[in-house]
Amino acid sequence: DSPYFPGYGQESLSSISADGRDLVINTLPYSPGTPIRLNVNAKSDGAFSLQISFENKIPANVDVTIKDSYLKSSTNISSAPYQFNVVKSDTSTYGANRFTLILKAH
Repeated sequence: DSPYFPGYGQESLSSISADGRDLVINTLPYSPGTPIRLNVNAKSDGAFSLQISFENKIPANVDVTIKDSYLKSSTNISSAPYQFNVVKSDTSTYGANRFTLILKAH
């Protein structure tokens, strides 16, 4: 695991460890249904997307679902990017409390 250090880009993404630290690399054992919290931020308002990289590293029988607490939705992102908006004047559209990943076999 490796701590996250903000860069200079338009957006930032990190996972959140069990003890609340932002991590850029977070190696976890597969445990079906265990939530992985994400911290998403941007320097300004905008439309963004989250997608799976290295799909070949995730077993074909495992779905990756993103739970969006702002929109109160759950979407399988195993095969398509997840589109969302950040509005800097609305803190519920970004940060450590918006997104959670769930991995589960189907």
